[in-house]
Amino acid sequence: MLFLDDMAQTEPQRKITLDLSQDAATIQQQIVTLSQKYQPEVIVAEGLEADFILGSLTEILPHCGGIALKQPTLNNVSLEKLQHAYMQRGKQRFYEVRIMLLQTHPQFKLFSDLFYMMQPEDNFEVEVEYLLNTYFLIGTNNAN
Repeated sequence: MLFLDDMAQTEPQRKITLDLSQDAATIQQQIVTLSQKYQPEVIVAEGLEADFILGSLTEILPHCGGIALKQPTLNNVSLEKLQHAYMQRGKQRFYEVRIMLLQTHPQFKLFSDLFYMMQPEDNFEVEVEYLLNTYFLIGTNNAN
C-alpha cells in the first residue's frame, strides 16, 4: 500500500507494509491510525489490502484526499456498511474513491453505483496521478 503526499518534504511516497496475518479488525485499525498520523493526499492499494481500505473507508476518508484501489478481492467487504455510508452521504457517490475492477466481477454493478470505477484498459498509474492532482476538486465537481 502507498501513501502519496506531494506536499511531504521528506517522504512524498510512503510504502506501508501490513501484517496480513493479523485479524481484519486489527489491520483496519492500523490503517485508520496510519491515515490519521500521515494524512496522505492519496492512498493506493491493491488486492487484499484494497479490501481492508474499503472495510475502514468511512474512518479513513476524513484523513486523506482520495483513494485508488486496484482489483480488490471484495471477499471480506461489507457491502451493507458501504451502502449505509452512501445513504448517509445523501446518495452521493464516493467520487474521491476510484476502483479498478473487472466488469465481469459479480459485484461490479453494485460497486459502480457507489464509486467511480476505472476501466480495465485504463492506465492505473495515470488514474492515480489524476486523482493526486484533482482530489481537492472532486468533492465539489461530481460530474465525473
